[in-house]
Amino acid sequence: MNSVLGPFLNKYLPARSHDLVSVLVPARNEEKNISVCIESLIKQDYPNFEIIILNDNSTDNTYEVANSYLNSANNIKVLNGDKLPEGWLGKNWACHQLAQNSHGRILIFTDADNYYESTAVSKTVSAIQKHNLDMLSAFPQQITDSFSQKLIIPVIDLILYSGLILWTTLLLPFKVFAAANGQWIAFKRESYFRIGGHESVKMHIVEDVALSRIAKSNGLRLLTLAGTGEIYGKMYSNFKEVWNGLSKNIYGLTDFKPAPFFALLVILLLTSVIPYIMIFDSSIAVYSAFLIALNLIWRLILGLNFKHYVLISTIMNPLSILSLLTIGINSYYKSTFKQITWKDREIKINKS
Repeated sequence: MNSVLGPFLNKYLPARSHDLVSVLVPARNEEKNISVCIESLIKQDYPNFEIIILNDNSTDNTYEVANSYLNSANNIKVLNGDKLPEGWLGKNWACHQLAQNSHGRILIFTDADNYYESTAVSKTVSAIQKHNLDMLSAFPQQITDSFSQKLIIPVIDLILYSGLILWTTLLLPFKVFAAANGQWIAFKRESYFRIGGHESVKMHIVEDVALSRIAKSNGLRLLTLAGTGEIYGKMYSNFKEVWNGLSKNIYGLTDFKPAPFFALLVILLLTSVIPYIMIFDSSIAVYSAFLIALNLIWRLILGLNFKHYVLISTIMNPLSILSLLTIGINSYYKSTFKQITWKDREIKINKS
């Protein structure tokens, strides 16, 4: 459904508005990524925007790299973030500070490891205007380099685009249809502050989804789109980062509720792994072959539409699903019984 009829950000025409837009970038230990992010933001074709980068107590040269671009454009500001206070998670605190220092009528929060087509901001504003949105979010096209990234990361798209019809985020008012991705979230300024901004989710590790649920609860209009071909994200660089990063986030997809989480894992196991095993049982081989064919066709459709590495994501589908299931179990274990660490910070899980 999303592959054919879903809202894609790159299908919108550039906005005609000249309202000031604030593009807000929290950055912690991003010296290797932030240059590409800043350079693609500088090239945005929207006529009136500011870029504010907040160095979130980095232990590398993030601040120095960001600061080196101050002479490249007159709309860039680089801030040093305050020390993380008790009762906040790092990214949420950084986004809160960015919002407090912004001036735009539209606020766009994005990650320092993203990069963008030159029309990303103008098409975001266009979509907000066309649908009279209070909140917009987009799932980036994920850039994968290593084998582990190509194997595992597309499964996240499989879950998202198969489990949620994106138009329902706009058309249906119930919280169960709320969704967002923190790599690209836009708000009308008054709507953001009306729901309490990032302060309202200050201890939520999956703050993007939490914000979308609060927005729904407050009657705001939101839409989550596919950012394929417009916004690009490279969340992780190697298997260790994939393992740790997804272990931090996956359990939160079901709001840290074990019943729906394990139901999801079981469904993935039954539909995408078991048929490949049962094909060797002659009594159900035809049925298993049918399910395998459906798996291959669906992964192929998703891969072509959302720019996955098709050969690996399709042919190696059961291995990719098993890999994600293993990470999912680790995510549940770490979130329930252990402490999660991300970017040299210990994270306490808020399950309320």
